[in-house]
Amino acid sequence: MNKYHLSFDTISDSADGKHPDVEIIDYQYGASGHFGTAANREMMNPGETFRQNNASITAPQMEFIYFKWRILVSGEIFEEHVDLTGSLPKELYLHFIIRGSQLHVFLIDRRWDSKPWEWEPKENPYKPVLGKIKIYEGHRYTQLHPAPPP
Repeated sequence: MNKYHLSFDTISDSADGKHPDVEIIDYQYGASGHFGTAANREMMNPGETFRQNNASITAPQMEFIYFKWRILVSGEIFEEHVDLTGSLPKELYLHFIIRGSQLHVFLIDRRWDSKPWEWEPKENPYKPVLGKIKIYEGHRYTQLHPAPPP
């Protein structure tokens, strides 16, 4: 069994960090069926969408993640299925960010490296600068999807 910490936040990860650019219509973390691994429509009113989620689960190897979202300005709907089979750590932190039509998946290394930040603005640690090495203060991350350019 593996321990997963999974999160997304359409408000903090938006262009201005205050108002969501997208709304999550549906999501699923693997096929295990464990509580917290899929959008729970029973907890929502009809027509509501998901703005954020933070789940910690213990489950078998996670095979994939799936997101379906709507861009608020245009109304366009996108969905993406990302294959996660392969060598992932036994305990991992994944953070998902959607920018327009693109889903980004980050593997967070929660070990403190005590090095200074490599990007600005410092006031919002959840606002990524795609292609850099930091996403949270003091923690390194690896962009799993899409594969970053060499």
